[in-house]
Amino acid sequence: MILPDELEIGHFYTVSKEVPLMPEFDPKNPLKAIKKIKQLPKGILFEIRGITMKRNSPWYRVKTNMGIGWINSIALVGTNIRKA
Repeated sequence: MILPDELEIGHFYTVSKEVPLMPEFDPKNPLKAIKKIKQLPKGILFEIRGITMKRNSPWYRVKTNMGIGWINSIALVGTNIRKA
C-alpha cells in the first residue's frame, strides 16, 4: 500500500477516487484559483513532477492528460494509490 505522503518524483500513479487538481500551489488570488480547480476522475494516470512541503504536508506537482497542476497529499487520504 502506498501512503499519500510517499509519492516520488518521476513515477506514475493512479487513484481509486476523484481528487482535486489545483491550478496553482500558492495562488495570489485564491478565489480565482478555486474556480479553476479540476476534478481528476478515479483511475486517471498522473506523473509526479515535483514536491513542495506546506505545513508538514507534501503537495505534488503533477502532469495528467487533463493538464498540469497540484494535488495536496491530504486529498489523497482514503484513496487506494497504485504505482503505474
